[in-house]
Amino acid sequence: MAQLTQLLMVKDSALMNVHPDALGTYQADGWQVIGIRYSEGGEGLDTTSQVLMVSAFDSIRVRPGAVASYLAQGYRVEEILYDSAGLLIRNEGRNLVFLDTPSYASAEIGAVDATTLVVTFSTEVASDDFTAGVTIKVDDVAVVIDTATRQDDHKVVHYVIPEVAFGEVVTWEYDDLTGGIASEVDGTILDDVTAQTVTNNIPRNFIANGDFANTDGWSSMYDAILASIAGGVVNNRLRITLNGGAIGCASQQITLPANTHKDLTVWHINGTSMGLVTVSDTAGAWPGEIHVDANDAVWGKTTIDLYVPYANPFVNFWAIGEDGQTTYFDEAKVLDP
Repeated sequence: MAQLTQLLMVKDSALMNVHPDALGTYQADGWQVIGIRYSEGGEGLDTTSQVLMVSAFDSIRVRPGAVASYLAQGYRVEEILYDSAGLLIRNEGRNLVFLDTPSYASAEIGAVDATTLVVTFSTEVASDDFTAGVTIKVDDVAVVIDTATRQDDHKVVHYVIPEVAFGEVVTWEYDDLTGGIASEVDGTILDDVTAQTVTNNIPRNFIANGDFANTDGWSSMYDAILASIAGGVVNNRLRITLNGGAIGCASQQITLPANTHKDLTVWHINGTSMGLVTVSDTAGAWPGEIHVDANDAVWGKTTIDLYVPYANPFVNFWAIGEDGQTTYFDEAKVLDP
């Protein structure tokens, strides 16, 4: 649970901790401030006080929110001019307490890839297990977190989750009762974080079912036999089997306006026949206005700088060989360049 900033006040021989909003009342009654303890983000909320920081070679006045970073650089706290009234409190050992309280800053997915959710905190953090206490949801359904790895910038943690698609709503939340994320500087814990919407930077794929989980959305041309089978780059792959001829094709029309510039990428590996990628204005046009040989003995990635003058082109993946021969495609995408 979050703790509020507390002011240590004295009157005669009595001591009392009070919250800042009660300061004026106690001062009017003769109480004096002799110490302050910031906690759970209180430093960052205090934008009026000034803290004198001193090192062996320098002195500087900073806002309370910057104290932790200067402490990490070897500075010490000398005094604080508290609040806009400039109430002076000198450091006498343990009477001025500043905590490096971490907080959630931002998160996005797509900049690295479609499975890496990048969370940035307000300060450097540490934990034995960055997955503990964390819940990630995609379209309001919790997903499995495969790994959580702090980066060279210790404010950043990468969470690897199942692949996220364009337009899906991703959230990140944290429960401090079961989690162990804390400041690397002084161990101050990360407080509860309610579900925060993650920026989804994954581009739209204009090809439907480009991961070939099945063959839905793909039309067979020239009697080719289309099948979704295991052994793809990620999961399944598309197998094109020639059936009574020397060519066979899987074709799909994509919705694009005329004169649109996109990038077409697809992974390919030869089976017993050769492969070809074409784009055309009709389904299964041979060879098509744009074509690229895709003859690879191992998985290789074919990329086409896609610019066609007509609307709604057809993307065609070909097998070329003899009756019964096969070739394979996977992870087909048409994305914004």
